[in-house]
Amino acid sequence: AKSWLCHDMIDRRAKFLPLGNLENKLSPVDVCTAFLTHLKERFEEKITDIPFNFHSLLITVPASFDPGARLLV
Repeated sequence: AKSWLCHDMIDRRAKFLPLGNLENKLSPVDVCTAFLTHLKERFEEKITDIPFNFHSLLITVPASFDPGARLLV
């Protein structure tokens, strides 16, 4: 999904992943959202003394991401 998210010639919100004739397609944005949601949920399972929203986090993106891809993340 990362490679598709930085591809500026496609609709990054279009549901086409995974490639092939499978049902339940996701967009690159959907996959990124699912990944970040998964990380947040695992974090909340391990760190229970302070709510997630009170932590400072740094999320980085690949240098190949254009401004549009950065905003989508």
